[in-house]
Amino acid sequence: AFHHDAIDYLTSKRDMDKRMAKSASLPLMHLLTAGARAYRMKCKRKALGRQLELTRKAVATIQEGVIITDSHATIIDVNPAFCLLTGYARDEVVGSNPRILQSGKQGREFYRTMWRAICHDHHWEGMIWNKRKNGDVYPEMLTINALCDDDGHLQYMVGVFADISEKVAMEQKLRHAEKMEAIGTMAGGIAHNFNNALCGIQGSVFLAQRDHPDDHRLQERLATINTLCQNSAEIVSQLLAFSHKEQLPEATRVTVAPLIKETCKLIRIGLPDSIRLEVMEMDARLVVDADITQIQQMMFNLINNARDAVAGCHAPVIRVAVEHQPASAELVERNVDARMVDYCHISVADNGHGIHPNHLKKIFDPFFTTKDVGKGTGLGLSSAYGIVHQHKGVIEVQSKIGKGTCFHIYLPLAGAVAEGSAAVPARGHEAWMATLPLSSNARTTLLIVDDDAVVRATIEEICQKLGYHTCCASDGKQALNMVKQADQRIDLAILDVVLPDSKQRVLHRKLRRRYPGIPMIFISGYSDRCLLPDGAVPDGFPLLPKPIDVDKLASMIRRCLDKECTC
Repeated sequence: AFHHDAIDYLTSKRDMDKRMAKSASLPLMHLLTAGARAYRMKCKRKALGRQLELTRKAVATIQEGVIITDSHATIIDVNPAFCLLTGYARDEVVGSNPRILQSGKQGREFYRTMWRAICHDHHWEGMIWNKRKNGDVYPEMLTINALCDDDGHLQYMVGVFADISEKVAMEQKLRHAEKMEAIGTMAGGIAHNFNNALCGIQGSVFLAQRDHPDDHRLQERLATINTLCQNSAEIVSQLLAFSHKEQLPEATRVTVAPLIKETCKLIRIGLPDSIRLEVMEMDARLVVDADITQIQQMMFNLINNARDAVAGCHAPVIRVAVEHQPASAELVERNVDARMVDYCHISVADNGHGIHPNHLKKIFDPFFTTKDVGKGTGLGLSSAYGIVHQHKGVIEVQSKIGKGTCFHIYLPLAGAVAEGSAAVPARGHEAWMATLPLSSNARTTLLIVDDDAVVRATIEEICQKLGYHTCCASDGKQALNMVKQADQRIDLAILDVVLPDSKQRVLHRKLRRRYPGIPMIFISGYSDRCLLPDGAVPDGFPLLPKPIDVDKLASMIRRCLDKECTC
């Protein structure tokens, strides 16, 4: 149509005939068509240029790193975030291969699998460990998409990645917390069963000592067994302290600075003269809700660990400090258990040989130790970890080989920072007196209920040696039958807290209903009420942990019978 219109136009002026018009119109048509095509291409290039500039600006503003390569994996371009995350300048990487980022943590098979996925599926996504220009290895989440031509041939590859170091660190902390929780639960169960065994051993030792007072050689051996039992009981106590389920058995409002100072005075006595223990200036206003005995135990463990760390060092020093730590978002980010509250910050630092980086993740695990055989149980730091978590606190460690180590303990403050210095509650030390058998004891009947036959028989024999009449049961049902059929009054009950038939609460009620005001002593392989089922030990009744100290048992029986215990 355009060709015919041009001929009509040229002949209408009568300047040329139709044959000449046909010859002139064809070049004109081609000229006009080429001009139109060139104009359209120019407009299209401008539009594409604007889109390309917009895309480039968008890529430059995103926080994820972007890397573009050709089909031979040669880097064509990167965005500013790539340079910020890797430490390489753009000019340093363009023309290079992405293998300059490889950390060595993934083997050849990993990259072969990645390349097969890109070629076959045109997509790969996963976590990869890469290396920055300065040599730091870091984890990143990487997505690679392949761009192909119309025939499906790979032309370009676009990788988008983000540094996930913080996420990986937090996941590791969560896994560590879960592992410690599981170990704590297992430790509590082991400790409970082991305490039952120790209870039978210690009780049998006591009875053997009473039966053979003149055999001095036997007495020495029994004394050795008793000492070993006590040492084992201390290890069990540390295992129970590590258990996360255990909470504060005797939490009181404590001013931290005086408590730490007094504890350090006690610890200083046992340190070699060559080690200097420095107690820095402390904030005397900081008050926490804490179990004094456990806080002291934590300080003993940490300072003893520091003492071993500075052994053989020139001018060994251990520094202890207490200061106020305001609510910190950084602390919360570093620790899954931390909260946005004010903390009392206790630090124990030494200038010892330091902890190897490979050991830092394991130092709080029970029984992990780098000390020689016989020089450490591996429970000191794990029990400190458990104590801190019982107090809803956080414990961190910083260490450099050859420079020393610092443990940071953060205990939540009890409300706002105190205006004045409150007094430290005095630590009570109850004087237990061995009770000798009395002639009136024979008229006193004790009910002993425990599912462990050895423990039950041992306690029964001890009570009989003390002059009491006894009756025993292995579970709640058997004890209830005894209560119903008893011909004489039961004056006191010694009850295992957890019985296999779950009849202990019914037994409590039946005993108190039949014998109003009857004293009851509860015994358990767990040392703290919070580890026991709710209501297992009624309020006001004493709890005696296993292994049972005979003097404590005898004194407690006497005091309960004399109505000195609150029952």
